[in-house]
Amino acid sequence: MGRPTKSTKKALPVAEVAQAPIEEHPAWWVYICPSITGVQRQCVQVCVRVMGGAMTESLDVVQGKGGRPGTTTDVQGYVICPPSHYDSYLTLREDSYVPLVTPTWIFRSVLQNSQVLLPTDRFSANPTKVFSSVVMYCVQVDVDPRKVIAALMVNGGGQLVSLPTNAATHVLCLRNSGSDYTQAVEWQRQTK
Repeated sequence: MGRPTKSTKKALPVAEVAQAPIEEHPAWWVYICPSITGVQRQCVQVCVRVMGGAMTESLDVVQGKGGRPGTTTDVQGYVICPPSHYDSYLTLREDSYVPLVTPTWIFRSVLQNSQVLLPTDRFSANPTKVFSSVVMYCVQVDVDPRKVIAALMVNGGGQLVSLPTNAATHVLCLRNSGSDYTQAVEWQRQTK
């Protein structure tokens, strides 16, 4: 009975993970807009790999029109771009139904730790969806005003949650007191 042998497997640095070979049959493809550069691009690449996807430099691949021999054309494709480049990919979205999402979509998918991609409609790169990527929780707000807030949030691309959760990006409080308010402040401290 001795100590277990140490593993010789070393973790790859972020840059090497991002450059690792692409799988032959990924679960899904991502095209990353060239305007996403530097550390943000590397983070997107790592998150895509963690979630089981693969990157491509070809828009044909995310449309299901190309790829490597032996790959299926029914694999889902996504375009990750900032809202400022949404119009550049609008035809692709309309013709091929390829979701255009912000980098926040893949970051949040990893942070949820569920190994399931989050719905793309809440992370639209559409600049008119002003609440895209916003998850709001209302504290001490009556039912009727909450319904109005929910309608505005959904219409603007965001979502309203009914229970306190650390997945909420915003908390709307009428007073700075109560257990929900205290919990929200604590979650905010943990994320700084």
